[in-house]
Parts: sequence; C-alpha cells; structure tokens
Amino acid sequence: MIKKSHADIYKKFRRKYTDTLQALTQHTQKLIINKKSEIKDSLENEFRDKGFACQHQTNRAKMFQAELSSFHVRKFA
Repeated sequence: MIKKSHADIYKKFRRKYTDTLQALTQHTQKLIINKKSEIKDSLENEFRDKGFACQHQTNRAKMFQAELSSFHVRKFA
C-alpha cells in the first residue's frame, strides 16, 4: 500500500480543482458570447448546464474531503 503524503493529496486536489475551474470558465465564456451575440439558449439547457457544473464541483469537493479525512485517520489514528 502506497502512503500518500499531505502534499500528494493537495497536488491531486489542486489538479482536479483546476480542471473543474477551467470547465466552469469555458462554460461562462460560452454564456457571455451567447448573450453578446444574442443567441438564445433554451432555459432548460442553461439551467441543466449550470446545475451540472455546480454538481460536478460539489462532487470534486466531497471526493477531496473523503480522501483527506481517510488520510488523517490513517496518519493520526
């Protein structure tokens, strides 16, 4: 079993967080372009996209919290 250091977990989280942030940024840019060019996306699609982005970010945070707490249990128990 490979022991993960605090730094390894942080790097992994940082990479996942950065990927999520990039996806959210791209989605926001798409919405801005659509608004400026007055392209109307259906409300259902827009709501679904925002909900998906929020859920994705929430899932990442939960995964990181679980990983971090299991690390603490192994390290300090």
